[in-house]
Order: sequence, then C-alpha cells, then structure tokens
Amino acid sequence: MLLGVNSLFNFVAGKVNVNTPAQHRMVKLMHIDKTMFTQYLDEYPEFRRFVILRASVRRAYFNYRMRMCAFEAYLKD
Repeated sequence: MLLGVNSLFNFVAGKVNVNTPAQHRMVKLMHIDKTMFTQYLDEYPEFRRFVILRASVRRAYFNYRMRMCAFEAYLKD
C-alpha cells in the first residue's frame, strides 16, 4: 500500500526471451522502509508530487484496462 492506496494488481516484471541478451534479462528491485520513504516524501515536496502523479496515472490506466476487459466480455457471443 503506497500513500494509503491499496493495490489490486499483480505485476509481471518481464518475460524471458531466448533472443534477449543476458544483461537485459535482470530485474532490479529496491525495498525501502515505509517510514523512510514517507520522510523523503515530506522532505522533497516535488518528488512527492511526482510520485502521486505517476501513481494516479498508473492507477487510471489499469482501471481503464480493467473496464475494457470487462466490456469485451459482454461483446462475446
């Protein structure tokens, strides 16, 4: 949960393709403590706005895709 918003989605980082070079197959994840992250957000308001904007855009896109998938189910015979 980021900034009090629960996530309803599971994400796949990427799919391995045998033609993809090995250096491009790695996925790097970062873990940061929630308290430390919120301290950074409080300390840097521009970064906070950026995070909130990106999270809002991402959530809107996924909600749109979810609605479109549900709508496509009604169109099937």
